[in-house]
Amino acid sequence: MPFSWDPSYAVGHPTIDQQHQELFARMNALLVAMNARRGQEEIERLLGFLSGYVVQHFGAEEALMRQHAYDGMAAHVAEHQGFEAEMRRMVDAYRKSGASASMVIALNHRLRDWLLGHVGRMDTKLAAFLVRA
Repeated sequence: MPFSWDPSYAVGHPTIDQQHQELFARMNALLVAMNARRGQEEIERLLGFLSGYVVQHFGAEEALMRQHAYDGMAAHVAEHQGFEAEMRRMVDAYRKSGASASMVIALNHRLRDWLLGHVGRMDTKLAAFLVRA
């Protein structure tokens, strides 16, 4: 089942929303590949993308937090760091053992949880703060 961007996921900041939309598109590509039994091929592209994405996207969010003295920055950054660590572990596991069906499924679930949880909770609070700032 495709996992598509929905306007209800928007946090109200153009740069952040565009970056989230790209992550949704990449995750959807993984789901499509899984359904076509090509998930193991797509996972390398997704992991490569995520390695750069977390640096760029989290850096953009954290710069906005610093610029506007966001009081929820510490908790928000801690979640970013936790996600970065998870992605490094997945990349390391992929490099050691290659892609497996269980890895593809685990990555899919983790990205879905991240998008719905972090974006829906933390990024929405940040966006509301930025609108008032």
